[in-house]
Amino acid sequence: MRLAKYGRKQWLTATFVLLLLAVFSCGLMYFSLSGGCFLLAFSLLFWGMFLALFRDPHRVVGQDKSELVSPADGIVKDMELIPNASCEDAQLRELFGSYDILRIGIVQSVFDVHVNRVPCAMNITVKSSRECSVAGKTKENAFVLLGGTGEMEGTSFPVALRQISGSRLRRIVCDANEGDILKKGRKYGMIHFGSRTELYLPAKSPVSITANIGERVFAGKSVLALFCREKMD
Repeated sequence: MRLAKYGRKQWLTATFVLLLLAVFSCGLMYFSLSGGCFLLAFSLLFWGMFLALFRDPHRVVGQDKSELVSPADGIVKDMELIPNASCEDAQLRELFGSYDILRIGIVQSVFDVHVNRVPCAMNITVKSSRECSVAGKTKENAFVLLGGTGEMEGTSFPVALRQISGSRLRRIVCDANEGDILKKGRKYGMIHFGSRTELYLPAKSPVSITANIGERVFAGKSVLALFCREKMD
């Protein structure tokens, strides 16, 4: 099982703890064979389950330039059309200019692969973030926003990705930065233990949405939208 580099510290620590427990279990067997065996078996099971949270399976990214793929594993939870003037994020308003914004939200459980991938060829021009915080009764989720110019079939359009976490335990990792030019399907980060990833596309653009609410999708593999040249006419 290949493990994600974005969680190297966590799974190496878990492996070190397992080794300590294995040594302790062997010592315990001297006094109680059943007790030592049980602790060792439980430790191995927990270690395996923990490593599975950071798995990074091989994915064959579709080479069809007309297909825009999912940025995350999970369930398509919602789709929302956001009028540009009503968008609360000033960076998104500026990025999308005169376009209204279509948001696709993908929810990830702890059982999903948590590695994020770029949905299309993308030139990063915007990166911003916010830490998780609680002010009175108001809770603000942590997020990392990547925005820039996507390209499909030689046509450019604004596109953005947002990794969202509602807990400090669900740490967001993103190694893409402003100025980066990323290929379709390229891994750019992960959300530890899963949460939510959002894809932002321009409404009434040559990109036609094919995904449905409730559909299970896989990062870099499932097609969320298609490029339709006739929409440009």
